[in-house]
Amino acid sequence: MDVRTINVISKEYCTGCKACGDSCPQDAISFCIDNEGFWYPQISSDSCVNCGACLACCPVTNNTYENAEPIRAYASWNKDDNERRNATSGGVFPAIAEEIISSGGFVIGSAYTNNFKGAYHMVASNEEGISRLKGSKYFQSDTEKIYQKTKSCIDTGREVLFVGTPCQVAALYGFFGERPANLLTLDFICRGVPSPLLQKKKIEYYERMEQSRVIFYRDKYKKYAWIDFGAMLKYESGKEQFVSRWKDEFLHFFIAKNLNLRPSCYNCQFKKGNMYSDITMGDFWQIDRVTERDLRDGVSALVINTPKGQACIDRLQNSLYLIKKPIERISNGNPSYVSSPDRPKERGHFFSTITKDGWEGALQEFKEFRAETDEQKNAHEKRMRQRPLLFLKEEKENIDWDAFVYYNYRCNSVIREKNAFLIPYEGSVIDIHPNAKLNLKGNILINYCPSYPRGSKETVVRLRDGATVYLDNRVELAYGTTFSVAENAYFKAGYFTTMIDTCIICKKKMIFGNNVMFGRNITVFDSDYHPIYDSDFNPHIMDEEVVIGDNVWIGTNSIILKGSVIGNDTIIGAGTMVHGKVPKECVFTNKRTEDVVAEGYIWER
Repeated sequence: MDVRTINVISKEYCTGCKACGDSCPQDAISFCIDNEGFWYPQISSDSCVNCGACLACCPVTNNTYENAEPIRAYASWNKDDNERRNATSGGVFPAIAEEIISSGGFVIGSAYTNNFKGAYHMVASNEEGISRLKGSKYFQSDTEKIYQKTKSCIDTGREVLFVGTPCQVAALYGFFGERPANLLTLDFICRGVPSPLLQKKKIEYYERMEQSRVIFYRDKYKKYAWIDFGAMLKYESGKEQFVSRWKDEFLHFFIAKNLNLRPSCYNCQFKKGNMYSDITMGDFWQIDRVTERDLRDGVSALVINTPKGQACIDRLQNSLYLIKKPIERISNGNPSYVSSPDRPKERGHFFSTITKDGWEGALQEFKEFRAETDEQKNAHEKRMRQRPLLFLKEEKENIDWDAFVYYNYRCNSVIREKNAFLIPYEGSVIDIHPNAKLNLKGNILINYCPSYPRGSKETVVRLRDGATVYLDNRVELAYGTTFSVAENAYFKAGYFTTMIDTCIICKKKMIFGNNVMFGRNITVFDSDYHPIYDSDFNPHIMDEEVVIGDNVWIGTNSIILKGSVIGNDTIIGAGTMVHGKVPKECVFTNKRTEDVVAEGYIWER
């Protein structure tokens, strides 16, 4: 055995990336599949010339290219509701992929085979191709010849996005021996790659149970919610089947027991600090300060590893919500970002049982490994279906139920999505004109303040004739708040919370971004509300819209006046009066002075 060939890599370390096969100038490497369903390189001694090309590109041994260090992290999701809901987490990949395609580039990622019993990497150059790459595949994707195809795309000079596991991305750079300027790489937080054999067994099992061919399959399907995902199957017979995460034994053996992973995954060399991609993505599990809509629709974790990755994300400001987070918050909910799974001692027996007795035999043999009792699983499913209503149950003593029933089920002016509610607490005063429209994608909680005991103050919500309000996420209006939208005025907000004694009076147009927080006693006006004239009785502009960006905190006793535009990721200091533009990513204060700002003006009541 020549030490210059891939044969020096033991089975315990081989990642199955197949870059060695693509790099061989003699086409001397083929791949055999072992009894566990994983492929490994096999060198033809008749063709091999011991050139060392296969070993040079191997991600296990190659360290000639620079790895990436994480520089920034975000919680993120797609602003397109359909993309977000159809994605497996927050829908970040479709936004990045569509940006590349729109510029004439190529996107390379994993797609299911036609029978859903396997997956392979392919090149996409249009929307139809992108649709095949969407969604998680919980098993190893076949990358044979994809490195050569990627090189062909790179050679066109167009932008190329390559998506894969961390070891596949490392293999790609090993194949090139450099970082091509027009190559962008995206990997994901990887627990490990289950055997393709298990995917084949899974589809065959469901087809056998239904006596019909599977014509659609999707892992991490969000039928009820992102945190309560499952597998969705559609059959040639017309039947649809949702298998919740609580009842999916295939998923349980992977996520909870680590039984079906590739041997190299138990000693992965491509974790935090040794990753090579420009961007790493995943689910933002255990994200704090999250709303019920976000738990339903999904939140992605993004780690930016290179300036090229940051430049890409900067191009997507109109497509993605981006909330900066400490990188440690991501690893808190995703231990796979920093560490490999433990290898169970029963792993070998599991695979031999699968080979000998099939899936049903493995279920019986490993019944002590199974997820939970049927009673426990049913309880989880029941809670999953009822999750949107649990908040109402917990707060039932404080809610004005007569008003709740009227505004959610009888008032035509309230247009809400399923599982989004207007929740009026005792002390709510609501006046919505029949010609006004209140559009809810998240809950609005009126006269609600979780931080302090209930006081005697009321919260007033008033929408006049022709007023239009869009609430894209959860909104909390605390005690003593006045929220008024005038005739034909427009108001839109994402996740938005107030503290006590807030006054928001919208006469023309206000737009609040996502994750906006008000302190106590905040006032927001978009109008003078009384005519102002110069000395010749020429009218002064009375109304100018107010725009507050994403991730903005308005400090106590601040006043936001007409024409104000506040940038993203900004803090407005306590007692500040804003009138004009505030840049993004700053702490802004404005001390009031006794200066005269204009002369010769009069006003009328």
